[in-house]
Amino acid sequence: MLAALQGRVDTSVSQIRPGLYLGGLSARLSVEKLGIDYILSVIKPIDYSGRDKASSKRMVIPVDDMADTNLLQHFPMCIAFIKQALAAESKILVHCAMGISRSCTVVAAYLMSIEGLPVDTALQELRQKRPMCRPNDGFLEQLHAFDVMNKKLLTQHPAYKKYHLQNLAEQWQENSTIDTSTLANPSDTAGQVLYRCRRCRRLISTQTEVMSASSGHQSDASASCLFVEPMQWMSEITSGHVQGKLYCPGCKTRIGSFNWAGMRSPTGAWVTPAFHLQLSKLDAQSTQEAHSSVQIRQPVFRSTPLQSK
Repeated sequence: MLAALQGRVDTSVSQIRPGLYLGGLSARLSVEKLGIDYILSVIKPIDYSGRDKASSKRMVIPVDDMADTNLLQHFPMCIAFIKQALAAESKILVHCAMGISRSCTVVAAYLMSIEGLPVDTALQELRQKRPMCRPNDGFLEQLHAFDVMNKKLLTQHPAYKKYHLQNLAEQWQENSTIDTSTLANPSDTAGQVLYRCRRCRRLISTQTEVMSASSGHQSDASASCLFVEPMQWMSEITSGHVQGKLYCPGCKTRIGSFNWAGMRSPTGAWVTPAFHLQLSKLDAQSTQEAHSSVQIRQPVFRSTPLQSK
């Protein structure tokens, strides 16, 4: 592809800001002409016939242009790399295959983070310079989540958790399985409420993994269960079944259930997908209790809900 474009004038390069360029693969032919030193490639590695060598001025984010690709997790690294290039008074090219979806998403995230632009304004600014800019639906959703998180990647923020859960549900619907390496792994850290199996004391979840079961919050009167994000110990959820029971990985006591199609919470809200733990099978502890003499107590829920930080 590149060879066929050699010697042609590259019209696919768009200057978004002084020193910041956006384009597709063909834009790389203008690197020397424009004096570009840094290249951020948002694409699976391709044989460039030796044009590029490993360098601190080259970064590759190996992702596909698919709606279920988690590009959001790479935003901080990409933004920092663009900032590094411009701080050095150098020029940088951000490119993917066509300069339409992946690279546009990354540059939009940069404008949001550095200039404080809301997602719609950032995309409008991009389209003024590059009308073909069109992130896929999944990337648009990720940009909106980034906006809600105040232009930061906050993995414990409800907006990120919601995106991650929806992404997992789409993976399961397509493949009847998920990548368990991306799931939460609860740990005994400071400032947490810990939920342990009442029978064997195995750590099952923490406050961090608790999800809101509705647009509001769980009420005291119906706090018989916790809805949580999927975790690595939940081997049952990769069985290929739509629904099933959850067992303590330590003593195999039944402690909850799951349903990829969703279930109704005690408050009447529909949760999809749903991973729920029975509070009658758990004991709640503060980390202070956990690190001193252990005092088992019944889960107690105040009028204000637990919030993820």
